[in-house]
Amino acid sequence: MDSVLALVDKVVLYYKENGKNYERMGNMIERLGIEKVKQDILG
Repeated sequence: MDSVLALVDKVVLYYKENGKNYERMGNMIERLGIEKVKQDILG
């Protein structure tokens, strides 16, 4: 369970740093590309 919460924290922080104002997360992922987002979050 702790690993899930840690991953959620990473995703939320990534969204705060890379999302535009009022942009949905899915739109941010489409804009940046899923492979880049996965690489940036998961390392």
